[in-house]
Amino acid sequence: MLKNRFSLLCLAVASSLTLTACDVVDAAYDETLNDNAPEIVIAGGFKIDIQGNAVPVEGYDNCSLNTLQGSVDTDKSNCIVLDRTRKKVPVLVHLSSGPVKEEWKIEHQVEKPNPAKISSKLV
Repeated sequence: MLKNRFSLLCLAVASSLTLTACDVVDAAYDETLNDNAPEIVIAGGFKIDIQGNAVPVEGYDNCSLNTLQGSVDTDKSNCIVLDRTRKKVPVLVHLSSGPVKEEWKIEHQVEKPNPAKISSKLV
């Protein structure tokens, strides 16, 4: 009987330590991912699909060396920069009827790995 109680006590302590460790890992993952979120740069003239039509878009930000489309001229300021600090970005959409200025909302969503898959690697 004493052995069963000791086993239950050990199991309870081990379970609480495991759950606490998961919370710590989860919080560290959130913080690291938010600090290291990549900056996405879309070059001016990039075409998006609007109702089946390829429509070029451009922004008002300075272009960096590397964009989703490859290297661009850094002297240009027609790129769309999506980084973790922005909540919205102005964009010029070149529709066939003429250019339209839009404001795109940026939503940051972090996908976390399944803790059940990584927990065995942590121990």
